[in-house]
Amino acid sequence: MGLSTLEKALDILALFDGDRREMSVREIAAHVDLLENTAYRYVATLKSRGLLEETGKQGHYQLGLTILAWYQSLRQRFNIIDLALPIMHDLVENIGETVLLAAVHGQRGICLETVESSHVLRVAYERGRTIYLHAGATGKVLLAFLSEQEREAIIREVGLPKLTDNTITDPDELRVNLAKIREDGFAVTDGEQLSGEIRGITAPIFAHTGRIAACISVEGPIRRLEGRATEKAIETIIAAAKRITQVLEDVS
Repeated sequence: MGLSTLEKALDILALFDGDRREMSVREIAAHVDLLENTAYRYVATLKSRGLLEETGKQGHYQLGLTILAWYQSLRQRFNIIDLALPIMHDLVENIGETVLLAAVHGQRGICLETVESSHVLRVAYERGRTIYLHAGATGKVLLAFLSEQEREAIIREVGLPKLTDNTITDPDELRVNLAKIREDGFAVTDGEQLSGEIRGITAPIFAHTGRIAACISVEGPIRRLEGRATEKAIETIIAAAKRITQVLEDVS
């Protein structure tokens, strides 16, 4: 699909708002400056993808259920942020290190929210930052709890670039590592995504469907996350992930 074609299709979808909930092909054509036959072809394509559907009135169309599915997905993502933030603040106060919330975005991970440590030396993530899924506790937890088909597609199509000296780049070694993460229910990594003495501790958050919805992580210097501090962080992050999972179930 060329850019101009895509833009025209988006223009058609944008016509449907609170004031115009259904339109005929003729009305659509007039609003986006297309011949009626051309507008019909656009409408037919959008209909085949579930983006438009016919109303009870012949020749009239409204937004399709695919739009609703997209909305529900977006709504869930923002719900997770709203529900997780108080718990994230509690984690930072309890553990003293940066806490971040991440989710799968295409074949990468994306930082949805972050609450930074008050330490001068701290790990900082920007909201919207994308990460590889094969390296670091955050990415690996997201990857580990996807379906096998999704995991293998990411390994095959994205590859396993070496980000630091600690990054796993062998597919078989990674598969074994991901299996252990699924068995343990959390991940601890040192300097796999970012260079330096940085430890990441991550646990998965699940949607009511059982599919992974996001993950919550603690990131900080290894020297502050050693021994009992690591054990405490693991226990606390798992408990926090379970709390968020439960809240998601309660609001679903």
